Amino acid sequence: MTAVPGPGLFRPAAVTAAALSAVVHVALLGTHTGATAVLTLVLALACLGCSVMLSRSSRPREWIVMAVLGTAMLALHGLGTVIDSMPMTHHTSEGATHGQGYGTVLMYVASGLAVTEVAFALTGLLTGTGLRADGGRGQPLSQVTSR
Repeated sequence: MTAVPGPGLFRPAAVTAAALSAVVHVALLGTHTGATAVLTLVLALACLGCSVMLSRSSRPREWIVMAVLGTAMLALHGLGTVIDSMPMTHHTSEGATHGQGYGTVLMYVASGLAVTEVAFALTGLLTGTGLRADGGRGQPLSQVTSR
């Protein structure tokens, strides 16, 4: 069983995962054309923005944004859908697929990072890392006593 990083490493690890997602999306730009390339660039910027937001604060909002972006990326990649008939291939405007090589490896890396980000986000929310009574600057809600 893999241990969750301690409180001092948890948020930086999540920030790193989001930043790596941005880098992978930029690397994928060369495998796409047209609207798909634009969408890939938008996703890279979203990942970068998420990384910056989470590096500044760990309020629930930041964790929720990370979870939503990771889930959206998984949905866009079709993970969990017709994997046997279309294993994460993408079509170019010429009709060729990027089902092998560089693009496919990066797609699997991006999907793995998305799963990791969703896990980080849910863990951050559920363990109280992102649930703090004062917006992420102090005591977790789990340690706040009711009056």
